[in-house]
Amino acid sequence: MSNPCLHDTDEDDTRSGLSLTRLLDALALGTVLMLAWRACHGHHHRRRTTRSARAPAAVHTWEGEGGRPLPTEHEASTVNRAH
Repeated sequence: MSNPCLHDTDEDDTRSGLSLTRLLDALALGTVLMLAWRACHGHHHRRRTTRSARAPAAVHTWEGEGGRPLPTEHEASTVNRAH
């Protein structure tokens, strides 16, 4: 059993203060969870609804690097090598 001299408040005051503290803690936790959910939901919504960036402009390719085939007269042409 606890010593009544050590308590500076009534037991009813302690219970109401404790329930108020728990209520405020629950509200704070609920607010944090709601804000976290909204941020996460918004991030995923933006990722799913946005389109990819446009492809870059055509890159110039030099002869012999996968661009247009070389003319048959060119010394590095594969047609000349076959003959």
